[in-house]
Amino acid sequence: GDVWRVQGVAGRPRAGESTLDVGASGTAARFLTAVAALRSGTSIVDGTARLRERPVVELVDALRVLGVDAVIEGVNGCPPVRIHGGAVLGGEVEIDASRSSQYVSALLLVAPFAARPVVVHLRDGRLASRPYVDVTLDVMRDFGAQAAWQTASVLAVEPGGYRARRFAIEPDVSTAAYFFAAAAITGGRVVVEGLAVLEPHDGPLTEFLFDSGDGKLEGFAAVLFVHRSASPLFSYTAHSFSSQEACRQVGH
Repeated sequence: GDVWRVQGVAGRPRAGESTLDVGASGTAARFLTAVAALRSGTSIVDGTARLRERPVVELVDALRVLGVDAVIEGVNGCPPVRIHGGAVLGGEVEIDASRSSQYVSALLLVAPFAARPVVVHLRDGRLASRPYVDVTLDVMRDFGAQAAWQTASVLAVEPGGYRARRFAIEPDVSTAAYFFAAAAITGGRVVVEGLAVLEPHDGPLTEFLFDSGDGKLEGFAAVLFVHRSASPLFSYTAHSFSSQEACRQVGH
């Protein structure tokens, strides 16, 4: 496969003023808003008209609590966001992650460069798509960070940065799911290479697809709860079987 070599900057991206145009990617907007906090100077995270409808207010509020100078310049808590970065002080913060797990992952990714430990409390214990946060923690630890769940609703990260290493990126099962679904709907067969090892968080998704090949949809509600981004695909798959399953707990 392709090999990418990344030259690190020890948690201190190049200083100066910069506008980061992320297009329509809400994921990039949320992660780069947090990364910009480490960068001396002013950063503006912006993008398309659609991006300006993607909320980041929960993340920005949490960054402020951790000592970051960040201001939302858009409407309804959406980009553009202006960040006057250079430091993340750290400390304890409560965040509403019921809308997106990306708020939590963004905080976690920059937390190893904070001046003191970062403790993240989930408001009301709610977290959308917890498997994605578990993936974030796994990769952080792979690169030497000390990050873990303290309780079912509290995460903690120690300062200390990351260590460089060679790293094999795991396959994206959510993307492969489209090919699996096609086989399930048509009653056919598909082979997707590179998925020999599946991570635990992929279990509900793959079990649902394998079961649906036999016309069974018992895993539908579970897979939508943990893989919300795949909800359109699985809703269509269920419809193809004339299922009466209901889509619940899918906020976006």
